[in-house]
Amino acid sequence: MIQFQYCFRRLIIPLCVSACFLFCAKAEAQQSQLQFFAADHPMIQYTGRIDFTNPKLPRFWQPGVYISIQFTGNRCEIILNDEVLWGKNHNYLELVVDGVAKRMQTKSAHDTIAVDVELSARPHTLSLHKNTEANIGYLELVGFRCQQLTEPSAKPVRKMEFIGNSITCGASADPSEILVA
Repeated sequence: MIQFQYCFRRLIIPLCVSACFLFCAKAEAQQSQLQFFAADHPMIQYTGRIDFTNPKLPRFWQPGVYISIQFTGNRCEIILNDEVLWGKNHNYLELVVDGVAKRMQTKSAHDTIAVDVELSARPHTLSLHKNTEANIGYLELVGFRCQQLTEPSAKPVRKMEFIGNSITCGASADPSEILVA
């Protein structure tokens, strides 16, 4: 028993502390490699009805509005403001990274959504879609943090706009991230 306590104090505790320091140092180094790109950066593509009255914080209410970027590196952070209408309504989003979609909901009035991807030589494509109706409130894009933005793909020539109700915007079509109160 005495040998175990000695071994624990002399070997295992210092190893755990060292591992924690290494993990924190790696996370800090990764964070320091990221650059901030404000919402008015020319390599950020916007599609849909967006209010650019303040180009540093473009607002959008309508479902189906989406923002696209291409970035390099293995991490990207999306910085958003959510109106949190009536102090309780949070918006749902569809995040599509390299063709893989994930539904999520904002958690607060100021959110940072971290996106980790496999490291590859090619740029990654990211698009963020508003998935809730206008009466849930607006979203504002503050910007992105990533290693580098690259030239985005050309927008499609043909466009189609749908104006409608909750059915048109796909409400309840994907219940995977719906919070039950």
